[in-house]
Amino acid sequence: MKNTKVTLSTLSFIDSLVSTKIIDDLKPNSNEEIAVSFQVPPNLANLEIMIETEVKNISKGTTEKLKSTHSIKLDTKNNANSFYESYFRKYKGDYYYYLLGKNGEALVDSSIQLTFAHSTIANQSTSVLLNTDEDGKIKLGPLKDIRLVTSSFNGPNGPC
Repeated sequence: MKNTKVTLSTLSFIDSLVSTKIIDDLKPNSNEEIAVSFQVPPNLANLEIMIETEVKNISKGTTEKLKSTHSIKLDTKNNANSFYESYFRKYKGDYYYYLLGKNGEALVDSSIQLTFAHSTIANQSTSVLLNTDEDGKIKLGPLKDIRLVTSSFNGPNGPC
């Protein structure tokens, strides 16, 4: 691969402005992935990644230009009336449920209905009502053989 470059185009959800950054002179090899660093702009709604390169086609004896584009749309929930969001996280073998406000603040002592479905017991699930701690989280443990976890929280601005 020669003359490889990556073009990053970001779109702001506030003013719909597109900003483009070109990273060229990349030296890819077959032993590692191409990694590029860039600063994520505020109010990011969409990221488009385009990679362009030239490869030598040995069987034809020519050089071919290749291009691939991938677009990632971010769910900003900017127009949502809900002021909280729930997240699952795995840390050191255990799973945690987090309930956070729109600015990332912990929602303390909130009651969450969690439903667990086991991987070997068909058409049966178990529900429990648990409260978040001072960090807005609930430790769920390793969740061995659990194939599905759903949550329900009905806050003052509606369900989550």
